[in-house]
Amino acid sequence: MQSKNKNNKTRNTKNKKEVANTATSLSAKLTAEIVGCSESTVKKIRTEKRTDQSVIGMKVKLVDEFYEEGTSLLIKEIKRIVTL
Repeated sequence: MQSKNKNNKTRNTKNKKEVANTATSLSAKLTAEIVGCSESTVKKIRTEKRTDQSVIGMKVKLVDEFYEEGTSLLIKEIKRIVTL
């Protein structure tokens, strides 16, 4: 039977494997560094809580588009090389 003491918490000791970034966009932190704005601004633009018609908004959308296009081209090239 488990103890009812809530202060006795255990940690997951399993080794966590690193997973490749398969996201459709860069992290908000990295995008903010590239664009030159805050991380929260990037998040607001992506969730449409802030307009993407501003200069910063357009830059965020442009970075996301370049990342998505570049990632898909990279995947196609890797597939081509692997099938040789």
